[in-house]
Amino acid sequence: MEKEITLSDEYFDGETTALDVRVKVITDSREGDIINQYVMFTHILNEQVKKYGRTKKAIDETIRICKDRNILKEYLSQHESEVHDIMFSLYDDEQIQKAVVREACKQAHAEGIKEGIKEGIKEGEMRGIDAMIANLRNMGVSEDILRSAANMSQSQSS
Repeated sequence: MEKEITLSDEYFDGETTALDVRVKVITDSREGDIINQYVMFTHILNEQVKKYGRTKKAIDETIRICKDRNILKEYLSQHESEVHDIMFSLYDDEQIQKAVVREACKQAHAEGIKEGIKEGIKEGEMRGIDAMIANLRNMGVSEDILRSAANMSQSQSS
């Protein structure tokens, strides 16, 4: 387990970012202390998300199980609706981020196709010019006329 983690290391492959956060990882909590309870809460939440997905049911079950096991019980009893709101907003933010990434990928894909079509048309035109010149050469057309035709074709395709 790392003793410190940074935002840039965790989410940006260590690249420099405009804002970075360095966090000390606390691993030596005692059973029953607030840190241990929070860690247990996150483990239970992860289990419920695996079971029910990112749903209201997963959040409800997490809170119920934690209260039953006396994990953050007092806090959850007093602030249950806030915990619900926070958990839902985290899910919403994640869904929004995924949607933004999906949309960016779709746009990049569409741009790639557009660029590919342009390049394909240009390549096709050049092959057509080459084939025309080869045919004219086989027909005995002079090199001066061929050069002139090739220059004219290239300037028209640009």
